[in-house]
Amino acid sequence: MIMKKEIKNIMELVKENLIEHINHTIHKCTPNDCMPIMDILKVYNDYQENEKDGIDYIFNMNNNEDLICIIKGGCTAYEIGMAFISNTNKRNNTSFFFYGINHPKIEMLNLLEIYNILILYREEIAMYILKYPNRYMGLYNKFIANHLYEE
Repeated sequence: MIMKKEIKNIMELVKENLIEHINHTIHKCTPNDCMPIMDILKVYNDYQENEKDGIDYIFNMNNNEDLICIIKGGCTAYEIGMAFISNTNKRNNTSFFFYGINHPKIEMLNLLEIYNILILYREEIAMYILKYPNRYMGLYNKFIANHLYEE
């Protein structure tokens, strides 16, 4: 029972620190550079890819591997180009998008949508950080290890 309570406390600590990190860093993102949240986005995408078969994976137009993946999935260069042009015209201006089973056409995402997705999936992201501390050592140290030693 004590162990279960401690795990729950650690999960709450991670979720709390995750929200604080996202709130603090999302505002540092620019339309073409979202490096401040890329570490969290990587955990989210790893979770989506490994646990949910990539259903709601967030692709990045600035990532060649992501572009190759969607082209292999049936998306044409024309569709990619048109989505990018349309996105630029709307002043949405991020390079992130959904594409796949749940999103048959490229669906561009703005920073607020990315923020909301990361907050919505905070528990899964926190659990993934705890599940793979070596893979996400920087986040593990930032959200867990440093805070455990403060007490």
